[in-house]
Amino acid sequence: MIPGLLNELGSADARGYPEVEPSLQHKNYSTAQSLAIPSPGIFSVLNKACTSRTKSVSPRGNGWIKANSTNATTLVQTLHHHTGAVGKPAAPFLEKTMQHTTKASRPPLNGVDTPNLLATINFVAGQPELAKFQFRAHNEWVEGTHSKSVMLDFHGAGQEQKHAKAYYADSDHPAVLCGADHGPTPVEWLLHALASCLMAGVANIAAARGIKLTKVQCSVDGDIDLRGILGISDEVRNGFQNITVAFEIEGDAPAEKLQQLVEQARARSAVFDVLTNGVSVSVGVKTIQ
Repeated sequence: MIPGLLNELGSADARGYPEVEPSLQHKNYSTAQSLAIPSPGIFSVLNKACTSRTKSVSPRGNGWIKANSTNATTLVQTLHHHTGAVGKPAAPFLEKTMQHTTKASRPPLNGVDTPNLLATINFVAGQPELAKFQFRAHNEWVEGTHSKSVMLDFHGAGQEQKHAKAYYADSDHPAVLCGADHGPTPVEWLLHALASCLMAGVANIAAARGIKLTKVQCSVDGDIDLRGILGISDEVRNGFQNITVAFEIEGDAPAEKLQQLVEQARARSAVFDVLTNGVSVSVGVKTIQ
C-alpha cells in the first residue's frame, strides 16, 4: 500500500513505511493516518511523461488523465477503463499499481483536487523514479544588501518543467540593519518557507482525510543574536537560535483530529526536515576577470 492513501483505503501498512515519532502518536491514531501525503500537481505532467507507454492501452492514444482537468479521472477509474478495453495492463508497473487501487478516492475538498492528489501518490508509488525533483532559485545582486531571486524552471516527473510564470522574490535588510528595506530579510523568507510548507501539508492531509477546514492560521517567530553574523562573537551561532510555530485551526472535526493534521504536516514537511535534520550544502565560485 502507498503512503498517505492508507488512511483512505483502510489497509494495513504491509510495506513497512516509517511511522512518525512516538510523541506524535495518539490513541486510535493508526499507522495509516501517520503516513505522508505530498502536494498535488504532478499528475498532469505524468500524463505527458508516460504517454508513450500508455498508447498501447489507450483507445485514444493520449494518456490516462487529461492534463489540467479540474475534475481529473482517478487512476482507479482510468486503469479499470483501459484494462477493460484490452484485457490487461501493458506493462508490469501497471499491474503493480492496479493491486493498490481498489477503492474510489475522496472528492475535492479545501481547494485541493483530492482525486488527483491520491491518484498521483498511487502512480508515483509504482514509478518511484518520477518522485525525483530538483527545485531551483536564481539570484542576482541589485545593490547594497538588495538582491532578487527568480523561480521558474525545475526538474520533476522525469523531465524539465516550468511554473505557469516566473515568480520573483526580493530580499534586503531593514534600515536599522543598514539596508534599504526593498524586501524581507533572507531569514524572514526562511520563516515564510516553513509556514507555507506546513500550511500546504495541513490542507492536503485534511482533504485526504475528509476534514473540511474553515480557518487555518499560523505565526512563525525566529530568535537570532546578530553578534554571530556581525563577527562580534565566535561563540554565537549565525542563524536562528530558536523557531516557534503557533497554529490556529478550525474545521468540522474533533479537536484531536485537527491537532493531528498539524502534527502530521510537521512530520512530513520538507522544510521542517531541512531545518531540524540539516542538509549538505556546497558553494561553488566562478570568478570573472
